[in-house]
Amino acid sequence: MLKISSVQNPLIKQIILWQNKKKQRQKDEIAILESPNLCTEFQLNFPGKFFKHLIVSEDFFTNSKYLPFEKQENTIIVSKELLQKISTTKTDLGILGIIKKPVNSGNFLQYKKIIILEGVQDPANLGNILRSAAAFGFDAIIADKDCADLWSAKVLRNSAGAHFYLDLYTDFNLKDVKKN
Repeated sequence: MLKISSVQNPLIKQIILWQNKKKQRQKDEIAILESPNLCTEFQLNFPGKFFKHLIVSEDFFTNSKYLPFEKQENTIIVSKELLQKISTTKTDLGILGIIKKPVNSGNFLQYKKIIILEGVQDPANLGNILRSAAAFGFDAIIADKDCADLWSAKVLRNSAGAHFYLDLYTDFNLKDVKKN
C-alpha cells in the first residue's frame, strides 16, 4: 500500500485529468468508480480482475466494513481532503476505484435484447436507462456518438452498477449498427 498526500503527485494529477477529460478516459480505456457500491459490483462481476488503482480515504480504510478492498496490492491511502479534490461527488464516499473498461466483441448478432440509444445527453437519464435495461434482462446497449459518455461518473452513479451486467458499445455510427 502507498500513501499519497499531495495534489502534485503524478497519479493524482492523472486522476484529475481523467475526471475532467472524456477523451483521455477513452484513450486510456479507464473508468472511475466513485462509491463502495460500484466498487463492490465490479468485484462481484469480474472476479479475479483487480482495480488499476484503488484510492481510499484514511477514515474509510480504518473504519470500513468493506474489508475486501484492503487486500488490493494497489490500494492508495489519501486524506479525506485529497480524495474530495479528485472526486466528482460533493459527499465523501471514501473510495475511488479506477478500472480498465471491459472490452466487447462488436458482434451484435450474438445478442437477443439490445437497446440502441441516439443522442441521449442527460447523464442521469442515461444511467436510469442502463439500470432499467439490466433489470429487464437486456444484453447490450449501443450508444451513438451524440450520447453522453456512458462511463462518466454521473452515469455510473445513476446506473447503480448496471454497467457490469450489460455489454456497452459507445460512440457508434448507427449506420454501422444497421449493417450488422
